Amino acid sequence: MTKVLIADDEAVSQRLLEATLQRWGYHVITASDGREAWDALCGEPVVDIAVLDWMMPHINGPELCRRLRADPPQHYTYLILLTARSTTRDTIEGLDAGADDYIIKPPDPMVLRSRLRVGERVIRLQRRLEDANRKLVQLAVTDELTGLLNRRSIVARLQDELQRTRRLGHPLSVAMADLDRFKVVNDRHGHHAGDAVLALFACILRDSCRAYDQIGRYGGEEFLLIFPESGVDDAYAGAERLRQRMGQATLPLHTGEVLQVTVSIGVVQASGDPGESVDHLVARADNALYRAKGEGRDCVCAEPVLVDLM
Repeated sequence: MTKVLIADDEAVSQRLLEATLQRWGYHVITASDGREAWDALCGEPVVDIAVLDWMMPHINGPELCRRLRADPPQHYTYLILLTARSTTRDTIEGLDAGADDYIIKPPDPMVLRSRLRVGERVIRLQRRLEDANRKLVQLAVTDELTGLLNRRSIVARLQDELQRTRRLGHPLSVAMADLDRFKVVNDRHGHHAGDAVLALFACILRDSCRAYDQIGRYGGEEFLLIFPESGVDDAYAGAERLRQRMGQATLPLHTGEVLQVTVSIGVVQASGDPGESVDHLVARADNALYRAKGEGRDCVCAEPVLVDLM
């Protein structure tokens, strides 16, 4: 249902408009002055169309339009100015302030209804555009298959966390996880099965990690995990729980077979050295991972380090 704000300090006019729009099937929100209207425009629920009286206490209609267009919220609102002013100069002033349309007061019901329908068409198109933009932003930062952060995004998050741990002196640990014998899964069961294993592991990662941990697909079957506020022992314990959950998980295949895939994980703690880079920290986690692979896979290896946090 389209949400319409009616902002009018004349009580009779406001009630008449409210009753008319409700009869037409709109969800109506009312405001008795410009300040109330501004709060409604910036709050919840999101206003789709606003019918603003030109002259109101505190903030007039054109000023509301200017403020909203100067600092627009996430959702676009279609603005209609309602006024007894009818000169061309007034029309230009209202539209220049940011209004989308202009109706002479008192409004002809058929004209008002037509203008509201125009506003609805514009809002529908605008909402589709907003949805498309959100999806593009999501695709830019996430891995399409797993829904986790992609490599560029997880590395950027690690850079932020590394800077934060230097500034605050808090511990920071990272882990590199790699699915064991993943090539065999693809070769024997096909890439669809491989994709299903990756998606399964991503679900286990999300369920196993804390809300403020960061998880990303680093590449192929490798995943980078960031554990803020965690020393290597805590990160190791978290990685071990993750390893166990993956080892217990099963994936039924369309052939009737049941697939089980294990994971190896390398865990390290940031040294606290101001010169330690993201690349160096990731390389250390990779080395710990290779140790886990060398020790027979399906295990967690941690690199003990002397930590000198600033």
